[in-house]
Amino acid sequence: MKKKIWMLAVVFACSMIFCPIAFGAGSWMVGLKGWYASWDSAVLDWFEQDLAAGFRENGINLQADSDPGEGYLIGPVVSYQKEGSKWSFSAAFMGISDFSQDWNGSAPGMNIDSNLDLERYDFDFAANYTVHQYVKVFFGLKYQKTEMDFTLRYDTLMGPRVFDYKLEADTYMPTAGVGLAYPINEKFALGLQLGVLYTDIDLEITDEEGVTFDIWPKSTWGFNGEITLNYQPTNHWILQLGYRYQIWQLEARRPQNLEIIVSDDITHGVTGLIVYLF
Repeated sequence: MKKKIWMLAVVFACSMIFCPIAFGAGSWMVGLKGWYASWDSAVLDWFEQDLAAGFRENGINLQADSDPGEGYLIGPVVSYQKEGSKWSFSAAFMGISDFSQDWNGSAPGMNIDSNLDLERYDFDFAANYTVHQYVKVFFGLKYQKTEMDFTLRYDTLMGPRVFDYKLEADTYMPTAGVGLAYPINEKFALGLQLGVLYTDIDLEITDEEGVTFDIWPKSTWGFNGEITLNYQPTNHWILQLGYRYQIWQLEARRPQNLEIIVSDDITHGVTGLIVYLF
C-alpha cells in the first residue's frame, strides 16, 4: 500500500515538472486543499453484508449497523496553464487523512464487540480545456485508496472468539465533466463542477486465518460534484470555500460466494482551498 502511495506521489511530481518542459512558459498555482466530510464506505458496507452472509450459513442472524464516519483529507494542489493556451493541468494529492467510524453488531444470545480502523487517500489529476469564458470541460483520473482493519470479538459455546480482518481497496476512476465559473464582482466568483466517474476496483480481504482473497468487483458508474465560492483578495492569492459530493457503487462477491453484494460509497462535505499564483 505504502509503495503505491509513493508511486502516485512520484507521478504527481513528475506530471507537474513535465508540463512546463513540454509546453513552455506559463502560470502556476500552488496551494493546499482540505475536505471535511461524512464518509459512508462501500468497502465497510460490503464487508458487513458479507459477514452477515457467513453468519447465516451457520444459522445465526447477525444484525450489523454503522453510521457514516467523519474525517478529513488534506493535501497539496498544483495547477499549470501555458501562456495564451486554453489548456490547463491540475493535480491534488490528499495524502493526509483521519477518519473514524463506529460499527455495531448483534446476534441472538451473543455479546459482540468490535474495533474498526479506517484509512483513506485521494489523488486527482485533470486536464482542462476552456470552451467559453465561463465554461471548461475536463477529463482526468481519480484514485482512492482504502484500508480497513476490523477486529470482531464474540462469545460462543466454546468460549470467546476473536477474528481480525483486513480489507484493501484501490479504486481507479477515469472521469469527465464540465466546470462553470461566474464572476460576481472583481473579487468574488461562483464555481460549479459536475463530472461522471467510471470505477475500476481492486479489492482484497485477509480473513481471520491470514488467508488473502481477491474479491471480484464489477466496474460501475459514479458521480462527482462541487459548488464553490471563490475570493481573490490580491492578484496572487485565491481563497475558496465549497461543498463536494461524490458517489460510486461497489458490486462484488467472494470467489466462494455466488451472491453479488451491492454497496454505495458516499462522501460529502465542506471543502477549503488556498492557492498562490505565480
